[in-house]
Amino acid sequence: MPAASYRCYNRPRRADTSFRASWSAPATDRLRNGPRAASAMNDAAMFWAAVTLIFMIHHLPIGSIAKYPLDLLGTWAHEVGHCVVGELLGDCIRLVVRPDGGGAAWSRASSPVDRAMISASGILGPAVLAAAMLVATRRFGRARASLLALALGLGATPQLWAEDAFTTGACSAGAAVIFGASFLPPLLRSMFAQLVAIAMGMYTITRGWDYAYVDSFERDGSHFASDTARIVEVLGGPFEFWAASLCAVSGLILIVAYLASTANRPPNRRF
Repeated sequence: MPAASYRCYNRPRRADTSFRASWSAPATDRLRNGPRAASAMNDAAMFWAAVTLIFMIHHLPIGSIAKYPLDLLGTWAHEVGHCVVGELLGDCIRLVVRPDGGGAAWSRASSPVDRAMISASGILGPAVLAAAMLVATRRFGRARASLLALALGLGATPQLWAEDAFTTGACSAGAAVIFGASFLPPLLRSMFAQLVAIAMGMYTITRGWDYAYVDSFERDGSHFASDTARIVEVLGGPFEFWAASLCAVSGLILIVAYLASTANRPPNRRF
């Protein structure tokens, strides 16, 4: 009988993705991925620790002491939102942050649409600040840069728009504290920046969303239309529609910022 002949084909082997194969990989690969995984775990731990702390500040009686300056910062972000957009579309005259946590801003606008945009920017201001600080700190590891930018904004407010003593003092004190926090050790600096970002997010969800559904308010014996009511006066439509739309946009800003701060983080990020 003729001898049988065999042919050997070099078939590609299926990649082994088992647990044993992962540990049989070169040690350099494991060492390379280890610090990145540890960094992600540290970021997540700091973020949820900051969320827990802000939640406690808002719900424990002793937290009211720490909540007061955070509320003033949220009011400042609200009024600065009015002023920044007011400067872009017309002219921002001045802003006020009041000791009771309220505030006001005065702007000039040339068209009804501009006035509506200036009104909406106040409600969205704290959410934009929270998103910017969260992404800068967690996604790019720029806690110091975000804190310095915030301190610069607070410090510049008295020179640009504030005239009364309380607003000037509150902004100057806030700028000094945040400037000092930018020179904390890296982990504490990142934690502080995330605390500010989450506090602004909490301000958006609590006071910001409540204010969106306020039609008018009384201050010093006078009645004033709210931001949402001014939008309705200019653009028309149901009051509830504009209130819900402002809440939805601010909520979407926070959700997108959280997702952007956790996805595809670059290696070797600095705190």
